[in-house]
Amino acid sequence: MSPPSCSRMGISGGRLEPRPRGGAPSGPGLPPWSSIRCRVSGCSPNRSSRRVFRAEPMAPLHASLSLTSWTWEPSVLAGTLALAAAYVWLVRSRGRDASWSPLARLFFAAGLLAMFVALASPIDTGGDRYLFSLHMLQHLLLAMVVPPLLLLGLPEQWRAGASPHASGAGGARRAFETFLDRVHISPLAANVVFNVVLAAWHLPFLYEATLRNQPVHVLEHLSFIAVGALFWWPILVPSGRPKSMSVIGKIAYLGFAGVPPTILGLGFILSPTVLYPFYAAAPRVTPLSPLDDQLVAGLVMFGLGNLIYFVAIWIIFFRLDDKGATAGDQPAVTAQSPATMRR
Repeated sequence: MSPPSCSRMGISGGRLEPRPRGGAPSGPGLPPWSSIRCRVSGCSPNRSSRRVFRAEPMAPLHASLSLTSWTWEPSVLAGTLALAAAYVWLVRSRGRDASWSPLARLFFAAGLLAMFVALASPIDTGGDRYLFSLHMLQHLLLAMVVPPLLLLGLPEQWRAGASPHASGAGGARRAFETFLDRVHISPLAANVVFNVVLAAWHLPFLYEATLRNQPVHVLEHLSFIAVGALFWWPILVPSGRPKSMSVIGKIAYLGFAGVPPTILGLGFILSPTVLYPFYAAAPRVTPLSPLDDQLVAGLVMFGLGNLIYFVAIWIIFFRLDDKGATAGDQPAVTAQSPATMRR
């Protein structure tokens, strides 16, 4: 009986070589182990006696995602620090003329923290490489959490379109305050633009482009923050002030806004196929299959998105009820003329 073929044993020079699996042909762009030849000094030099093994491209063997998978992108750090510096400058330059309450400063800090977590934490790493569900969570943070927190960091009179004007204010400050005085955002336009942008970026060809093209990905994130600020501005203008909606109007505004995320989320939940090939081919870092991951992403869009709107509606009701209770505790005061008072 002849000894086993060297090409079957995978021995080269007395050491074992990795043996690929699968039978798909190798080609450009495949890993170096996709075509392995057995070379042994005692083998026949004829090319016909060599066996060529071809393998399918293999996913990274050590793909992982952990709480330490932070990106620390210089652009994210620079953007966060720039916003923080601009806010500090506004507080110091207009602190005596505007109501920069500790709560407002806390809101702005929370907004910066939420933005940094969304763009630099494992949420970003996992969403960009492995899990659609994490990418969806990132989108909701950028569009529905970060903008209202940043806007709540502004003084209330600025959001009401009554910014203070102090003598001797610098040109940049005057321009910013003039903009706040004149800005008026149509609630209907803001609602439609926000939901159209949110839905458009989830079209398969655009979504795939964001995952494979970094400038497009950055544009997507910036657009979420921008249209998020546009959407939340009419809600955060105090009721009863110029350019503000009524309480009922704000509730209807949020109720209408919840319809598109519900439809989009249900589409992800009920889809029988994976909509984005990128995630179908991504390494698995959790027990979830690509289709299960897409279902979770739909639950995030449908559940968390509507939960955010519900909390906002509850806060509006709470503030209205609180104001009504406070007014009810006040004794009625009847205006009296001086003559009546002398009696």
